[in-house]
Amino acid sequence: MNIETAKQIKIFEYLASLGHHPIEAESNSKWLKYYSPFRKERNPSFEVKVTGDYYKDFGRDEKAGDIINLVSRLHNTDTAGALKILEAFSQQNQPPKPMFFVHEHKINKAMSKPPAPTYHQTTINDPKLMVYLAIDRAIPAKVWQDVPELSQIIYCPMGARYKVSYSNIAFQNDLGGFELRNREFKGTIGQKAITTIQGQENNKLILFEGFIDYLSFIAHYGRKPHSKTIVLNSLTNLHKVSPTLAQYEKIHLFLDNDEAGNKAAAQIMKEHPQAVDWSKVIYPEDDDLNMFIWHKPEHLKLVQQYESSY
Repeated sequence: MNIETAKQIKIFEYLASLGHHPIEAESNSKWLKYYSPFRKERNPSFEVKVTGDYYKDFGRDEKAGDIINLVSRLHNTDTAGALKILEAFSQQNQPPKPMFFVHEHKINKAMSKPPAPTYHQTTINDPKLMVYLAIDRAIPAKVWQDVPELSQIIYCPMGARYKVSYSNIAFQNDLGGFELRNREFKGTIGQKAITTIQGQENNKLILFEGFIDYLSFIAHYGRKPHSKTIVLNSLTNLHKVSPTLAQYEKIHLFLDNDEAGNKAAAQIMKEHPQAVDWSKVIYPEDDDLNMFIWHKPEHLKLVQQYESSY
């Protein structure tokens, strides 16, 4: 499903499928009022345009958003993930229709709760995910089989009521949440947080932006880091570790080699002279450590062998 097709889906239809219905719809108004799907509240602060193409979340003081923005926020995913969810929703035989509950004098305070996402965790056994790791990410089985934080999760973002599920590589964080990845989907279950992995030398720190980079380090060096390891799982989590950086004798940075990663690395090195930015040493011509190992001749040969097999 492309973006233009996805935008044809009415926001109130998608919200209705999750159990959210308007609690007020005045005849002359161009907007339908809802209790927010993002939080519990006593007064409705969420509105959807009657045409179904835009919403406003006054509780967050945001500009109007479309269906893709809404699904991305609801399921904590990116545009590609939102499109996949919306495609699955559109393929339902009988998509739910909105039910308007209009109260002229008394607003019903009961809030419908959306079905909670469900998931099932196992060891990695899906052949497609194994190919994703080995071919798309250059991570051999001997690496991911030895990382206890890694598993496979069958994720149902709209709950058991809808038969929509995705098989994902899952990397656990310190708060029990999971970073999800497959060839087409990128998202998070639970609270976004860092992942801390103790090492043999915990007075030193190695900092990765994402868990694929952590796996790439192991694949490249043939071992796990000796230093204490923190995987940020998003550069937005950097503030959670910044106050602790001064305690380490050495800080090894393996952030993305882009504007945001370079800016973060520069700031860390300015505040902590013991920090080293390895993106400029090991992978100066690549976007990140994973892309660096993907471009290694031995992996490119493996990719060619795989592509020639079909």
